[in-house]
Amino acid sequence: MTVKAGYGSIVVFGLALVLGAGSASPQASRRVSCAIVNVNVVPMDTPRVLADQTVLVGEGLVQAVGPASEIAVPAGVERIDARGGYLVPGLTDSHVHVTSDPELSLFLANGVTTVYNLHGNPSHLLWRKQVAEGRLTGPTIVTTGPIFMRARPPEEAVRLVDEIADAGYDGVKIYNQVSKPWSSTRRGSRPSRSRPRRRGST
Repeated sequence: MTVKAGYGSIVVFGLALVLGAGSASPQASRRVSCAIVNVNVVPMDTPRVLADQTVLVGEGLVQAVGPASEIAVPAGVERIDARGGYLVPGLTDSHVHVTSDPELSLFLANGVTTVYNLHGNPSHLLWRKQVAEGRLTGPTIVTTGPIFMRARPPEEAVRLVDEIADAGYDGVKIYNQVSKPWSSTRRGSRPSRSRPRRRGST
């Protein structure tokens, strides 16, 4: 997708840029479905721009990237002429509140390919699954469960965290009004089941 900016076009791809990959192998060439040509690549590893690059894409991965003079485009693949434009890695928005699935395509339209949703419900688990399976257009979704709005007795807190983990959420979000002593108690408890991998910020 292309986002128009005042200084030119920025092409945002939600793909890892494999810099220094050079020419695609014969096997990789067979997987190529698209070639982005004449593009300026911003790799984000150091402050630099790689001018006049060709990027070969296939099966959701960058198969090759390098100077246009060195990368051969396989016959029959789609070409995107990005002359004057810039290719950057997909962006991550680490604090969102997604309320409906039509919103998801808007993230992609603005170059955001991963979101961290900080107030989850079963709809977000469904959308996460549908996006991963290619049945819904949207960014990769990471989501907490329902927000902890108030302090709870330790036993209840452990039970709720276990329920959030068992449901498949990625994290727990705790609001500021939850007291520090209760939060410390929750962290020090040892539930029998695994906890979510991340703790969301407010």
